[in-house]
Amino acid sequence: MPSAENQQQLDIAAERAKCTFDPSQLTALFYGGEEKMKRLKAIEAMVDAEPVFDRSDRYFLGRTERFKRALPMVKRYVELRNEHGLTPEEAAHFKVYIDDYIPVHLHESMFLPVLRAQASEEQLKVWGPHAENYHYIGCYAQTELGHGSALSRLETTATLDLATDQWVIHSPTQSSAKFWIGTLGKMANHAVVQAKLIIQGKDYGAHPFLVPLRSLKDHTPLPGVIIKDQGPKQGAISMDNGYARFNHVRIPRTNMLMRFSQVSREGVYSKPIHPKLAYGGMTAVRTTLINHSALSMARAVTIATRYCAVRRQGNVNLKTDLETQVLDYPAVQYRILPLLSHAFATIFSGYWMNE
Repeated sequence: MPSAENQQQLDIAAERAKCTFDPSQLTALFYGGEEKMKRLKAIEAMVDAEPVFDRSDRYFLGRTERFKRALPMVKRYVELRNEHGLTPEEAAHFKVYIDDYIPVHLHESMFLPVLRAQASEEQLKVWGPHAENYHYIGCYAQTELGHGSALSRLETTATLDLATDQWVIHSPTQSSAKFWIGTLGKMANHAVVQAKLIIQGKDYGAHPFLVPLRSLKDHTPLPGVIIKDQGPKQGAISMDNGYARFNHVRIPRTNMLMRFSQVSREGVYSKPIHPKLAYGGMTAVRTTLINHSALSMARAVTIATRYCAVRRQGNVNLKTDLETQVLDYPAVQYRILPLLSHAFATIFSGYWMNE
């Protein structure tokens, strides 16, 4: 009789032999096509070849240890991204395959997309190189302690001072604190801050502003910027979520992201051709969440399916003297197989949404 380990290998092989189609074709479809799969598989091999991305000990580490360990991951990731000229999509896959929340995850998944979508061409010429090359490390500060992501309820204000040609960014209450902002706790030196735009007492609603947070010389918070690291949390424990309040922080008028809305030196506000354009950057970000949820579901259901194929429990077959594979119980199939199909449906929905 084979050992338990050998029996598990036999069980997996027997299950795979029952397949009625070519799994490689489905794999390519899951990745988004044969050519795309080859590129992404090459990126996966690139990650596997780097010892800095080893994650075998992650569950033995505390939050501080994982955060410190993630910093060389960030450095090596940026080096490889630049060396191989990875596209934003390929870079995103690289980070997904690392399978750890590196502390600058929100820089590329939220700060950069919003900057690219909402900043004017002139602003991107100035800010873009710094942001793309990690001289600026950014976060996206929309969520507030008292209001979540309810954009119309945000309290943080950006009031135009016509005399100095500056915006005054201010958190008037405790509930207006920007809260649970990824990359803010330790890493970010800039933020795209959603704040109510106010000119001569008139509220024009929430708009995005580029706000420096920390000194580029010694990384200390700038005057008027109060930042707290929110500490350990379940799950993404190497992500440095943070809390921030602004005490009359002054930034240039031109730090308002002005692709769709503009404010002149005279304080004249020009509204966008459509009020929903300001949501474009976040809409693009949120479509990627569909794919991320599908990948998480696919990973979980793959682990569950493989385990149920090799785990034997219950009725004994008198011919083989083996207990029944758990995967053969209808109650287990009822729970697992719909999730398997759901993972495929979700990944394809994500591709459609991105298009």
